[in-house]
Amino acid sequence: MEKQNRMDDTMVELTLDPDVNRTGNIWHICVEDLPRSNVLYGYRIDGPQGWHQGHRFDNSIVLIDPYAKLVEGRRLFGDPSNKRSNFVGTYDFDSLPFDWGDNYKLPSIPEKDLVIYEMSVRAFTADKSSGLDPSVRGSYLGVIEKIPHLLDLGINAVELLPVFEFDELEFQRRPNPRDHMFFYWN
Repeated sequence: MEKQNRMDDTMVELTLDPDVNRTGNIWHICVEDLPRSNVLYGYRIDGPQGWHQGHRFDNSIVLIDPYAKLVEGRRLFGDPSNKRSNFVGTYDFDSLPFDWGDNYKLPSIPEKDLVIYEMSVRAFTADKSSGLDPSVRGSYLGVIEKIPHLLDLGINAVELLPVFEFDELEFQRRPNPRDHMFFYWN
């Protein structure tokens, strides 16, 4: 795993034993005395070889934990100088949970009255035509600033897609007819 300029020099690779570190189909390990945040981790998987038999194991690649609470990877969307960015899991037990405020209550719009707008947070406000300051374009803050616009359109519910990290440069890894495109929807 490359350092990505955010890690110190410490990297540990642990081999998991299926008799000790697996319960059913769930792999697990307890590592004591880790910092409460800023630890990057992933999995290196090994298994049978044979592309034509459907085996895709490549133990030279560090895979992201599909259950990771946070993901670390490419910091700038669409940065072509960083096409091979590693995406790894991380966690943060130091930050407080989000506070919705004392006056927050769940919306009570009947399902038959919902007008739902599906959007990508980044794509909805990233362009200068959004009229937003460049510092908030393509962010949750940008979406918040556009709520009056959505309400003017009669929209009363928003579904954010996707809300997880994905590799927007996936099409550009290998030459193909779509290698000029950004992957927005995963």
